[in-house]
Amino acid sequence: TNDLLHGDANGVTRIPIDIAHEVADIAQEFVNAEAIVLDYVKAEGTKSIAEFAERMKQLGAAVQGLRKRVSRAGK
Repeated sequence: TNDLLHGDANGVTRIPIDIAHEVADIAQEFVNAEAIVLDYVKAEGTKSIAEFAERMKQLGAAVQGLRKRVSRAGK
């Protein structure tokens, strides 16, 4: 295929070439979405499973919204 490969400490994923520019356009929004969880786990103080779960839910919703913006599935 002509897909791009993106790899980092979290794994490798394929990016279809026809949406690569859109993925690049939302990269900062994705980083901001990840910060919902990362800022919490990196912060000082006591953590709770409930708060972590809530932040993971928020991250999932944000990523789902981004995915819908660039996905070609069903189009």
